[in-house]
Amino acid sequence: MGKSHVNDLLKHFYDSMQPVKISWRELPGNKLQAYVDPEATTQVWGLREEHMDPIQAWSVECNCGTRISFDMWQFKSRKHITMFLMKWSS
Repeated sequence: MGKSHVNDLLKHFYDSMQPVKISWRELPGNKLQAYVDPEATTQVWGLREEHMDPIQAWSVECNCGTRISFDMWQFKSRKHITMFLMKWSS
């Protein structure tokens, strides 16, 4: 596969974007859902897998929550939610 000028432009575009500030909403059943507050960022693309990957890796490593969908985690207790939010809330 050859190198494309369009790929370089897209990479530059994504690299120049501000980091996404992930917020969390609590759902019934010890669940949290990730979202991007449109007023807190200029990012227009929302969440991508690359934003979720570090959170997923940390969750597995610390045994704190199970990812049950793209943007949702299930927890065993409120204590686990608190630990998770201490790490991943800004």
